[in-house]
Amino acid sequence: MGHYEWVQNGIELIGNQPNLSTLLEKSMLSSVPSVENDHVVIYCRVPGKDHNDRLRGIDKPVNVYPQKVEIKY
Repeated sequence: MGHYEWVQNGIELIGNQPNLSTLLEKSMLSSVPSVENDHVVIYCRVPGKDHNDRLRGIDKPVNVYPQKVEIKY
């Protein structure tokens, strides 16, 4: 089940209530495990020819490790 389907299923189970987002969050926190060591790898490769018509490639890997993000409203 994907993210959208999970939320749609939650809305159907809970119903359209004023505190729907709070109830969905509570449901998510109680049923989805937290992962503390997660990281994302972004990789991009751009092939092409240089001014001498020689085939070249540029690779750019980026690792994104867990970060603490503080949101202030």
